[in-house]
Amino acid sequence: DLKPQNVLLDMEGQIKISDMGLAHSYAGGPIKHKAGTRGYWAPETIRRSGYTFEPDYFSLGVNMFVLFSDTMPFNGDASGAADEATCSQPIAFVHGEPHSMQVIISALCEKDMTKRLGCRGGGLREVQEHAFFANLDWGDLESGLLQAPFIPNPNDINAPSTKEVADHRESTAQLEAGAGEGEHFAEWEFLSESLLHKELCARIDKLRELEVPGRLSGKVIDDGCNCTVA
Repeated sequence: DLKPQNVLLDMEGQIKISDMGLAHSYAGGPIKHKAGTRGYWAPETIRRSGYTFEPDYFSLGVNMFVLFSDTMPFNGDASGAADEATCSQPIAFVHGEPHSMQVIISALCEKDMTKRLGCRGGGLREVQEHAFFANLDWGDLESGLLQAPFIPNPNDINAPSTKEVADHRESTAQLEAGAGEGEHFAEWEFLSESLLHKELCARIDKLRELEVPGRLSGKVIDDGCNCTVA
């Protein structure tokens, strides 16, 4: 389910992909069910025509368009219209996208998955060797050696429910898991029932210490799409 809301930044500004709940093995053959988020679906996903990894490259192209333009490439007044646009209409580049970006997005969002960038037999290498990434050192990127263009503030909680978390801190502090709750996690290698709760409380305390106006107002900081992973 690749979309901007699932692209997180750690404290060094390095990307972490979240929400792998829809990851699926295609060892048994092509997949034919819909999964993910409308607007990021590939035509073969909408048509349930059978696919393996091909929709991931289509979603990558949609994400590049959205991150640059802050709008979806395939729109419609209803869900059916949006799906039809995805399957049949070309992308309109009207937001000042550089030519090289237009070329790679068009190649990633190719309707015919057999002609799509990344799906022609070369896999990820096709994307890495595209002219759009000519000045990018993929080795340094993978090693985390490149300086990130944006470093998030580790004291920000980029979520609209910040005030809700703060208001319910005291009421949830004494909650304990029931005796049978552990059965759901019997096969897990690691379990921390309180880690997330403690982290949120610590962040809220830090914000109160800083006394930054508006941070605990319940409003989304920036656009709410980027979250900080501690």
